[in-house]
Amino acid sequence: DVVKNQDASIKAKQIARVSYSYTNVSANAGVVIDEIFFRLADDKGKALTMYIPDYSLEENPEPKVIEKGQSCDAVIAFALYEKTEEMTLFFDDQTTGMTAAQELYWVIS
Repeated sequence: DVVKNQDASIKAKQIARVSYSYTNVSANAGVVIDEIFFRLADDKGKALTMYIPDYSLEENPEPKVIEKGQSCDAVIAFALYEKTEEMTLFFDDQTTGMTAAQELYWVIS
């Protein structure tokens, strides 16, 4: 979702919040899927700046390390300095153990 920026410390007009869930289905070590896995670009292909949301608020659950069989709901956020009609969310899957990360993406209108 896109919300009005209420943080006076940055000049962004809006904040794009990405809510997601992940589950550790097989890793014996703890797994965390946090902001380093994601990138967001506007409709011109310009990368948006990561914004750390206020994780003390209930609507902003923080990514956590989870053990095998556990799940986690989380939010990451990006600063929107200009209006955009469309955004592309990229997810670089670094959890598969493969030599090269697997990249997924979604276009958001």
